[in-house]
Amino acid sequence: MKITKTKIAGLAVAMGLVSPCVFSQNMLQNYLDASASIIPNEFSLSLYEEVKYNDNIHNSTKDPEDSVIFKTGASARAYRTKGNMTYGIDGDMHYNWYTRDSDDLSNFNWNLSPYIQGSFGKDWLQGLMISLKSRSVYEPYSKTDSRYVRHYENGIGLAYDYSRHERWGVMATAEYTNYYYPQSKHDYNSTTNNKYTFSIAPYYKFTSKVRSGLQLAYEIVDYRNDKKYDDSTNIKIMGYVDYRPSMFLSMTGYAGMERDAYEGRSRGSVNDRDFEPVFAYVVRYIVTKDLTLSYNLRYEPDYGSETGRGQRQAWNNSLSLSWNATAKINITQTVGFDMNDEKNCAEDTNEIKYSIRANYYATDNLTVYAGYEYDKVDFKYYHDSDYHSNEFLVGIRWNL
Repeated sequence: MKITKTKIAGLAVAMGLVSPCVFSQNMLQNYLDASASIIPNEFSLSLYEEVKYNDNIHNSTKDPEDSVIFKTGASARAYRTKGNMTYGIDGDMHYNWYTRDSDDLSNFNWNLSPYIQGSFGKDWLQGLMISLKSRSVYEPYSKTDSRYVRHYENGIGLAYDYSRHERWGVMATAEYTNYYYPQSKHDYNSTTNNKYTFSIAPYYKFTSKVRSGLQLAYEIVDYRNDKKYDDSTNIKIMGYVDYRPSMFLSMTGYAGMERDAYEGRSRGSVNDRDFEPVFAYVVRYIVTKDLTLSYNLRYEPDYGSETGRGQRQAWNNSLSLSWNATAKINITQTVGFDMNDEKNCAEDTNEIKYSIRANYYATDNLTVYAGYEYDKVDFKYYHDSDYHSNEFLVGIRWNL
């Protein structure tokens, strides 16, 4: 396999093809990761079958309902460089079949992210990337409303990295996403909204290991109506420092302020039009060639629950470990703790999550895996709504 490395190829990943965003409207961390990554020319297509058992599919407090779930799917990854253009797609499509009394939850889902980047025949466009995304999922609406709801996410994003100087550069992004909820029952279709996000991030490279910069972001959220939520605008100003002392260790820190301005009934709610702190810290450490640790911390204002409207403060922490036990066995574990502090209602929650997965690479084409996930949500003021769930899975994947 031929390996190519370019500074800008990672911009494709910045739209969500590789790592998750630190902030809901921030692609900066993805860019920083991608700019130091090797993007291979590859094409892979795999088919998989999973069997899951979940003891509380509706996140119920009393009389939880369990189900065996069969998941059949296909996934694909393709990256190709031709001349000064790079094309890529990352996608997954699958069908979940619920047994017992939950067959009405059976559903088809997809998640596709194609992109193209390059100069498009113009030297001054070198560093431009266009990305599309399409996602359909059927899942519980929220932590406080466990009814299953179908929703679609479709959007387009642009990223442009102007780095004609060896020391400094500027990255600009623009995104549009439509979140569509077709179900009219219980007014779920009122959650349908359009989100527009624009950002600019100048940066300066002090050394080959340290870069620092400033991100300015502006976001508009326009809802279909005001039955559940209200329109809002968001301004975020953040400074960041990215430190990579070696290929084994990377650390990125963010700190800044965010101002949310709400309309309708949320106008004048707690923290409306106030500047609130935001910060994040990301660490990735390759301890040995077989052991990798990563830690993510995030604190930022977010939109509150459907009953509280207005703002909430979200605090997220996660620690992950990936261990190659042998040449054929990999074990991954993740533990997370999330807190949501509602500013305009009493639906505050604390959530603990744990997952473990073991992969056995039987051959170059065949992988067998098993896993376990635990999720526990505690309500600060409504303990009779607390719930937890356990999920076990076994699966097999065939690479074509």
